[in-house]
Amino acid sequence: MPAQKDSTQRTEKPKTHSERSKPEQKLGPSEETQPQRTAPEPDSVAQPPDDPPQPAQVIQLIDSGRTSSDAVTTFVSGHAKGRKAINYDPNELFRPSTGGLAYKDTTVLAVDGWGSLSIGVEANTSRNVLMRIINKDLLEPDAMKDFLIAISDIGFNLVHDNILRLEERVSGRGGTPALIYQYSAITLENISESAKRPEFQNFLILMGKIIDAVAFAHQYRGLDGKLRRTFHLHLQPASVLLSEDLTDCRVSGFGYSQVFRNINGARQPRWQEPGMNPATMPPEFFSSQPGIIREKAAEIYSLGMLMYFAVTGEYPFVGPTVLDYKLQHRTVHATPPKLVNPITPSWLEFIIMKCIEKDPDKRWGNVSEIQKAFRDGMNTTR
Repeated sequence: MPAQKDSTQRTEKPKTHSERSKPEQKLGPSEETQPQRTAPEPDSVAQPPDDPPQPAQVIQLIDSGRTSSDAVTTFVSGHAKGRKAINYDPNELFRPSTGGLAYKDTTVLAVDGWGSLSIGVEANTSRNVLMRIINKDLLEPDAMKDFLIAISDIGFNLVHDNILRLEERVSGRGGTPALIYQYSAITLENISESAKRPEFQNFLILMGKIIDAVAFAHQYRGLDGKLRRTFHLHLQPASVLLSEDLTDCRVSGFGYSQVFRNINGARQPRWQEPGMNPATMPPEFFSSQPGIIREKAAEIYSLGMLMYFAVTGEYPFVGPTVLDYKLQHRTVHATPPKLVNPITPSWLEFIIMKCIEKDPDKRWGNVSEIQKAFRDGMNTTR
């Protein structure tokens, strides 16, 4: 069994995500890394009422001081019969370039290096959606255009029951881009840090779905028939969206980091790239030496950290600074999850600890291996 936490590590129970100090983002000169490639490797592979449907109709939103010819129009499907249109200021709305539906962000769920993740509403139907609002200063205009095209292409082709589905790309507020996803309002981080955690069996089921999502993304055929391989590279509990009854589990953010790195090049060290959470990053992301990062192995490490959090409700390593995380990820062995949460099955502890090996060569070869080991373990648990 791996050694327990180093004596230099903090012994008190880690603070919740909201209580922790945010990691410092600039600690000395940037390290050089190489751009990553995505060529496949051979070893990886709100509810509608019961009313009968009504013909579609058009409702106009008219702001005071605007004429009907300037009104924003959206199409309302029959399932919205009886609902009252919300009279938003049209200037607040996000709309696709070709017209169609208009959306308004409401409640912010999370803020990260990409921008914000918010609950949104379709302005006329009041249908809830999830909105990923991208920081428009993330890249230069031409690069941003390429970034949005690439992640949209991935989103429309990466179709799986446990991956958040992209519905539309929109813009608003002076050209601020946003992506519209199917609605979810709870994250794995929320339920893991809540005072009343769900039953452990629920977390086991959720972990199986997350593993299935990652395994699928690593090798799949898109709707266009092309063989694709998409990495996440910043897997973390806030990236996992859940339904209120915890039956639906969908991972968000696939391809963002991969596309950003390919477009922007190796201008920043990995830990400085958008969306990265130092609590779940692999030790090689903190390296000061130039070289090619094996993205599949890095993904497996972050998946292990995500699973560790789901099992125990805490991360094995705690900052508050990036230097603290760097030291721990590279030199301190994580406390085995069974010592933090005694009901953790031994087979699951083995899977997690092999995911978070410091040496990439000692980790699982690919996520399909983890998928098989997890299913075998679940069969012994039943």
